[in-house]
Amino acid sequence: MTARHAWQLILDNDVRVELGKKEVFQRLNRFLELYPLLQQATDKRVDYVDLRYTSGAAVGWAPLLVDAPLELQ
Repeated sequence: MTARHAWQLILDNDVRVELGKKEVFQRLNRFLELYPLLQQATDKRVDYVDLRYTSGAAVGWAPLLVDAPLELQ
């Protein structure tokens, strides 16, 4: 719970989920429906999902972390 008494989850893969103060279970269910679709993005990873909206979500994207080959000189 945040300092403003709103629910926030940090998943084990560092995705932040903002649920807010109201309708937490409905918002969590919306996240469970949405998240598999978001994971299908191949060139980006989900950074956060903000579900504090009445009928939708805001998604923050981060670059996909890929091991780049090292060049030795």
